[in-house]
Amino acid sequence: MNEILVMPDQSEIVPYEEADFPLSSKRFTLSLYPFKRVLCHWHQEFEFFFVEKGHPSYSVDGIKIPLKEGEGIFVNAKHPHFGYSPDGVDSEYICLVFLPSLLESSTPVKDEFVSSFLQNENLPYIKFTKEECLPLYQKARSIMEVMDKKEGPYQLLALSDLYSFWSSFVIMKKEENLPKVTSSSKALLVKKMLSFIYANYKEKLDVESIASSASLSKGYATRLFVSFLETTPMSYLNSYRIEKSSELLRDPTKNISEIASEVGFENPSYFSERFKEEKGISPKSYRLAQNEKKDG
Repeated sequence: MNEILVMPDQSEIVPYEEADFPLSSKRFTLSLYPFKRVLCHWHQEFEFFFVEKGHPSYSVDGIKIPLKEGEGIFVNAKHPHFGYSPDGVDSEYICLVFLPSLLESSTPVKDEFVSSFLQNENLPYIKFTKEECLPLYQKARSIMEVMDKKEGPYQLLALSDLYSFWSSFVIMKKEENLPKVTSSSKALLVKKMLSFIYANYKEKLDVESIASSASLSKGYATRLFVSFLETTPMSYLNSYRIEKSSELLRDPTKNISEIASEVGFENPSYFSERFKEEKGISPKSYRLAQNEKKDG
């Protein structure tokens, strides 16, 4: 599973294979994530999610969007989102993520065909029907295959496919046909609390401090978390701490108690208990498994 790394504004740093070529198209399953639920995140990139198997749901700005096999969704930059299984059934999907700057070959192209989406405050997401999704899905698969093979001038080939992909998307979703889905003020409050967690997870936090970061009462903050993320503030905080600890466990020079303390757990035993609950194995077993992968 990929750990979430964040920038100073708490937006996710998407882990590209090539840091100077911000384009990724990969196949995933929700079973890669604890409880088949991705942690809520946001980033500077456009994201497209295409369902190959299963019936996952997607949450964007707290809006729950059920998806079926063959359907897909576009998520605009900087909007909090995550995919999850609504009933525990696994799903397989292709996720295409890229920085909008890859499409900005000229000022007219940028203004008319990129910024019109990027700066549209009424456009957190677009859901695609099966019919709309198919041509986009096929191009996303083509990008994935080019990036996997890395043959010849593959970056140029991938960019060619990306421009073809975006052209199809723009033609399909002309601005006058775009749905109007205004982000709620509640979504902004949740994002503010998540930003506080991501920036301060190493510290001793409680519900009151998380709620105060958005000038809310403890009760209202908890209700927002349950409504938007289907979990409590402290449970979400601990899940995020577990994800950050996963990266640290790959360092053999750190003992498990040190790692627990470094990510904000005061009790190493509780850390190990939560880690096993989230990952299905103990921190020690996880470390051994990661080291075996590295050695292999």
